[in-house]
Amino acid sequence: MAFCSRIYGKCDLSYSLTDYHRLARESSLKIWREYDITVNTLPTYPFFRQIMQVTATKVRFDLQAEFKLTTDLSEWASAQGLMRYMIFSMIA
Repeated sequence: MAFCSRIYGKCDLSYSLTDYHRLARESSLKIWREYDITVNTLPTYPFFRQIMQVTATKVRFDLQAEFKLTTDLSEWASAQGLMRYMIFSMIA
């Protein structure tokens, strides 16, 4: 989903939980707590669609289509557990 950066910002979906643990270790940190907030993000997708409908006249058509596709794929992947939103608490 390289095009998702135009809609949601930089997205590296290949960065795994293992990668975050390695990055913490390499930074002399330890992941103390992991919070999976994916379920809490699911209600935001219909809201994003509402925003797009309200602002549709101000956004180029190609970006509207890209926004819809990106949002639909992100929502589906999150609902299936294929993409997760995590918060980490780290300690030195």
